[in-house]
This record gives sequence, C-alpha cells and structure tokens, in this order.
Amino acid sequence: MQPRLIGAAVAGLWLAAAPVLSAEVDQSVVPGSANRWNGSAAFGQFAQTFTAGKAGQLVGVSLAAFEISHGPDAGITIEIRKVVNGAPSNLSTDVLSSTFVNSSSVDHTSSNTTNGPTDPADYFYVDLSAYNIRVSVGDMLAIVLTGADGTGIADQGILVGSQLSVFDPPDCSNMLPGMGMPTYLCNGDYYGPGENWFRGGDIGYPDWTSLTTILPNAYEDLGFQTFVQPVNPAALLELLRKSVIGLGPGRSLVNKVALAQTYYAVPDINATCAVLTGFVHEVSAQTGKKLTTEQAASATSDAQAVMSAISCK
Repeated sequence: MQPRLIGAAVAGLWLAAAPVLSAEVDQSVVPGSANRWNGSAAFGQFAQTFTAGKAGQLVGVSLAAFEISHGPDAGITIEIRKVVNGAPSNLSTDVLSSTFVNSSSVDHTSSNTTNGPTDPADYFYVDLSAYNIRVSVGDMLAIVLTGADGTGIADQGILVGSQLSVFDPPDCSNMLPGMGMPTYLCNGDYYGPGENWFRGGDIGYPDWTSLTTILPNAYEDLGFQTFVQPVNPAALLELLRKSVIGLGPGRSLVNKVALAQTYYAVPDINATCAVLTGFVHEVSAQTGKKLTTEQAASATSDAQAVMSAISCK
C-alpha cells in the first residue's frame, strides 16, 4: 500500500515532500473488516506503539485519517516518542520529533466514512527524515497524536482509523453481541508488537491507558505504517574505521574495524560480531583514558548500529 504523500516536518514547518526513495515499509497495520474511525473528543491524546523490525533511520510514518471539519487554527501535533514500560513516555527529552499538521492538510474525504479506512488514499505520510531517528531491531517507539491546545483530535476535525480485535477469549462469541458488537471481532490480536493508547484527564484517564486495561483480551491498533531506510553495514564499517583513525592506543581500534571489514566481506557474520564485540569492550576500557566520553559514545553507537544491522547476538 502506498500512502498519500502530503508533506514533511522540518523545523516545525509543513512542507511538500516525497518519501526517501530507498526507504522500506517496516511495521504496518492496515485495518481489515473489523475497523472503525476513531477520534473521541474526550481523549486529549491518542498514540500507537510499535516495535522496529529493521535497523536504520526512521524516515517517515503514514497514518489512516480523514478530515471531518476544520477551522483556521485547527490541527494536530504528531510526535515520535520513546516508550517507557510499554506506554509512550511523558518526558520532553524522550520526544524524538514533533510535527504540526493543519487539519486542512488531511484528506477531507474517505473511501469508507462509516466503517473505517479501506483505501490507500485514507493514509497520509509524515516525513521524519530531518530528525535523524536511528532505530535498531527491537526498539519500541510511539506515534503520539495531540489536538491543538491539548484538545481531542476530533475537536480538531480529524478522525483516525483503527483496527479493533479480541484475543480469543472463551466467551468471545457470547460476549460481543451483548456489547452490541459483531462476532467477527473474535480474530486475535491484530498487531502484537504494539497497541493503541489514549489519555484524557477530564474522563478519568489522566495517564496513558490501553483498551486492554479496560476490557481484558481486547486490543486496538491505529492504522499506520513506518518507513525505515536500512543501514548499509559495509558503509557503516568504513565510516567507523575512518572515525577512529588516531584514536585509542596505537592502531588497535582501527585494526579491529579493518578486521571486522575483512570478515564481513567473506561474509563471516559470527566472526564480524566477535570482533566488533571486542571493539566495544576496548572502547569502554579506554573511556576517560585514551578516549573522551564523547568519542567513546560515538564509536560505541556506530559499532552497535552495525551489530544490530547484521543481527549479532
């Protein structure tokens, strides 16, 4: 599915842009039959957590949404945040990107305004490439949506698409009709590596809350996709080699990276990982001695990026 492209966030501005051509779809929730448009005005914020399946740079996300109305100042802020204990972090230092989207920038039509998103045109793309967000396999992050002035996103004239599912409770077929819901929702957890979160102090949920908290075994996920520009391990190794020239004791660090390059070219991944592990250990041992804290942090981060990309254990 290709999302509709409407812009990029650069220094807080909304500019026309296209996705990074080398980016790949990583995580994806494309709602099926059990979907709906969501946007309760009571909830000040919605969020979707996800777990990276590729190593590289998170260059964009697409979201299922459509505009129902808008005023001159209406809009939502879309943030990428770190996750703490499974929920979006509330720390300002954990906000990795922040983009304000005017409601009028979101498509004002939908292929299915009643039951939820069913068409690629229901998705819009947010360019994150300017923020240099690096992800490793297994990293969990959150897409957070906040209405202008902290109001609900529906107050800003926007609804987001979501997938509602129930994870195989024994009484699923009996429980849902009593709630006025169809039995086809008994289809399992649609997206296990994350879930939809919401909060709104005016309705008794001042902290991040998931549907599972209210209704055990029920799950909901926003319609979204993440786009990652994968790392090139060979290119990263060469950058790492150049960055440590003249650093550390003698040529020890440079030689270790050169040896890792030799093994990777074979390719012998286990040997490459072993050499890079030794490199990280040596950098740690030389921190505060032959390496400054900043030099050590940079070298360690770059080495670990390679290790993540080649799935070192």
